[in-house]
Amino acid sequence: EAISLLADVDRVRADIKALQDEYRAKRDFIVSELARMDIHVDGPPEGTFYLWADISRLPAPLNDSEQFFEAALRHKVITVGGMWFDVNPGGRRRGPRHFVDRLRISFG
Repeated sequence: EAISLLADVDRVRADIKALQDEYRAKRDFIVSELARMDIHVDGPPEGTFYLWADISRLPAPLNDSEQFFEAALRHKVITVGGMWFDVNPGGRRRGPRHFVDRLRISFG
């Protein structure tokens, strides 16, 4: 039965459009709310369900993604700090942490 649903091209296209519309609405809402909080988004995503938010303009300690995570968690909001996406195998690179002022936020 699942195969027959996929064979209905018009239904599949309608489902895809409905999903795209839903994700677009969520994305637009999140981007708008982040802008209201002076959190910049480096170009709204066009093909994903998450975005990168720049929190560098927020006052300390909220401009650090680990501190932001802790504060947001108290409000039952989960974010992922950008440093978790900085690939540094074996800790070879020394120096400052990268992406500490970035968050990955899902709107999926």
